[in-house]
Amino acid sequence: MENLSDFKLEIFLRIKNLKIQKKETIITIKNNKSEEKECENISNQNIKWEHRFECEYSFGQIDIYEVRKYFIEDERRKAFGKLQFSLAEIIYSNGMKLTKPLLNENNEDLGESIEIIAREIQNINLSLTLNIFGRKLDPKGSYLIFKKPNQKEIFKTETQTQKSPKWKPVIISTNQLCDNNLSKLILVECYKFDSTFIGNFQFTMENLISQNQVTLPLKIANSQKKTKSEIVIQISEKNQEKSFLDFLQKTMFHLIIGIDFTISNGRANMESSLHHLDKSQPNQYQQIISQIGNVFEYLNKSKKKLQIPVFGFGAKFISQNGKEITPDFFPLNNNSDNPEIKGIDNVLSQYENSVETLYFYGPSNFIPIITSTKQITKHKFSSNDYYVLLIITDGDVIRISEFQKEIESLNNYSLSIVVFGIGDLEFPELEMIDQQDLNGFTFIPFSKIEKNTNFAKKVLRKIPKHCIQQFKQK
Repeated sequence: MENLSDFKLEIFLRIKNLKIQKKETIITIKNNKSEEKECENISNQNIKWEHRFECEYSFGQIDIYEVRKYFIEDERRKAFGKLQFSLAEIIYSNGMKLTKPLLNENNEDLGESIEIIAREIQNINLSLTLNIFGRKLDPKGSYLIFKKPNQKEIFKTETQTQKSPKWKPVIISTNQLCDNNLSKLILVECYKFDSTFIGNFQFTMENLISQNQVTLPLKIANSQKKTKSEIVIQISEKNQEKSFLDFLQKTMFHLIIGIDFTISNGRANMESSLHHLDKSQPNQYQQIISQIGNVFEYLNKSKKKLQIPVFGFGAKFISQNGKEITPDFFPLNNNSDNPEIKGIDNVLSQYENSVETLYFYGPSNFIPIITSTKQITKHKFSSNDYYVLLIITDGDVIRISEFQKEIESLNNYSLSIVVFGIGDLEFPELEMIDQQDLNGFTFIPFSKIEKNTNFAKKVLRKIPKHCIQQFKQK
């Protein structure tokens, strides 16, 4: 698994309160992405199956599993009962154990239940401290660049001006180095101080970890000839990193939404408007709110409805004394003291009401919402809280330098910002910032998302990395 936020689980099943019966029993399990998997047949004396079901968790993906119980009668299956569970349910349950009743086709309790037990399949992810030395290099200065097989840079050392340089120790994980695939090749290139290429070599983490040190000669590019120069890589410290599961179980995720109501969207009563409401086809705002919102409801640990602060920006209001007011942003429920709306369905209903009543104006300035959200994370912050601000806009960012500073400061907050650009316009400023790969920020032009796809996983891909970094700092 190349993504640190992915992990694998083994699922075990056990029937509780088994009713007396003489028939053989089969239990099956499946989700919407996999074929139905079947346990071995059991009798009354064997109610715990040895069979294990393997499944993979990915952040941003909603995984619902269905378990069914059948009797074998005349060599045919006869349905008895069923239940559903989500991976999030079992991950958040005490000890990753969950008991649910078997229901008939009318969702009536059949008096039997199934215990679902999950265990993580350990993923190799080591934190390493690497000491790197050189021998017989240019005394005027040299540096190294570590790369993946696809030429993507992993890290670059500083320039050292000795014939036998010793670079600063590098603290890095095997996930960063080789995507936790220890047999994957790592390419190292060596350059003089003036960026003149000296040579390169390859190695695997498998060899380095087994020997704790490798000494490799530099090879000249496009040649089998070796130079007299050597590079030594040594592991001075090695620790097992926690998996994302450890962080996920402790984290309470919160969603905050900002919606663009500027005139550039077009009047809502026009069919060409980005805010046009059509019962047969949700608009882009509705699609994004629904799909991203459903993920956070899926991740909601509490049994209560998810509380979501929702704000608009770019609309104009007429005050009681007849003056026009254009606030930086405003709560969609008109309650400044409590802008939270219960559940994503109610968010969508409130959005529809707002579209029909607001006067669209301008500008598309969402910096004030970011500033306010940071204050929310400070005032309501606990060690287990993590916030995601979802902004949906049809316009590029204004005041780019101020916006850039806001994004760069995210390293100090348990907050990620996801911006969707909708409509047909270009978003050069937002795309430029996204290409900088800054922690905690993602920009997605909705026009580049395939129709009728589950885009939440792709959009939320950066959140686990920033989440882990923030919790490690605490």
